[in-house]
Amino acid sequence: MTLAEEIKKVARTRAAEAPEASVYDLIREAPGLRELPLVQAAGTDPLAQYEAINAIVEAAAERLSADDIRAAKALLGMTDSTKGAKWRVRQREAGATYHQTWETFRHKPQERLLERIAREICPTKYTLPAEPEVTACKACPEFDRELIEYVHTAKPESSRLLEYSCFTAKSVLLALRDVGCRTRLLMAHPLSIQDGFQRQRIQAALDDIFNVEFASCRNLIDVRFYSTPASLRGRRFGERVALGWYTYRDNKDLDVDDPRQVLTWGHDNALVVADTRTEQGAWLASWFEREFDCLWEHRRTGPDPTSLPPVLRQPTTSVAGHSRTHPGRMSWQSGGSRRRGR
Repeated sequence: MTLAEEIKKVARTRAAEAPEASVYDLIREAPGLRELPLVQAAGTDPLAQYEAINAIVEAAAERLSADDIRAAKALLGMTDSTKGAKWRVRQREAGATYHQTWETFRHKPQERLLERIAREICPTKYTLPAEPEVTACKACPEFDRELIEYVHTAKPESSRLLEYSCFTAKSVLLALRDVGCRTRLLMAHPLSIQDGFQRQRIQAALDDIFNVEFASCRNLIDVRFYSTPASLRGRRFGERVALGWYTYRDNKDLDVDDPRQVLTWGHDNALVVADTRTEQGAWLASWFEREFDCLWEHRRTGPDPTSLPPVLRQPTTSVAGHSRTHPGRMSWQSGGSRRRGR
């Protein structure tokens, strides 16, 4: 039995339906927890050992990231609404923290949560799992959860994210923020997007990032906006690199010469994932960093989402009797207010 499985047994003994005898069974069947120094210091009385185990598990839950803390407290019965509640009730409330049903949460998500608690209790018993050199998968919430689990475990110091609207990258960004990781983020410039829906998604993501999620820790994120066509997407942090592509769709509701007719697509495209400790992974990471830096310094990339880079703006001139003007530049800083584009 793993330490995570022992923690699950602890959690279940806290449920309303758990018989008192299960406490004695737990102490006998949980050698990993029983051997912890604080439990040993509690003496030989099973009830005293059980109280020590509970205190250790609760303290470990308090050291998790924000969403995980809420889920762990619900699962362990540490909240007013779950204290003494049945196991299924607590599973349901813990799953709701991740916007998951009881049926979904009680499998892999619950297992990962218990493993994260176990890592906090005894980090030396949990090492990063061995990864194949290069794998491919579909971009989806399940893959993001695996990346988030890695972030919580490895606690990288820096990261690079190349996204489009960044609308689906929020959970990964929050995980990086929670471990104090400094992130450089490239995303599409909202003024360069013809499609109104996609432009609004970018503006919504910007509002959320700067005005809510990173409002008190602006030093952890640096954002620039590219105006070149979207092509590569990627995430690089710790010993992980994940690369994908943006492709294009034909909006048949619009005329073929309408500038809004071509739609950028990427949320469920394929991803190539690698461990940078391998030869192939190291090469992919090096290539991605090179391309990221090139786009970061590109003349069509800038720090202001309310105004296109100077290279894309023309001064007011008169050509053959026709006047051309460039849009007025609005000051935008991560620490100040800005005009909403919605």
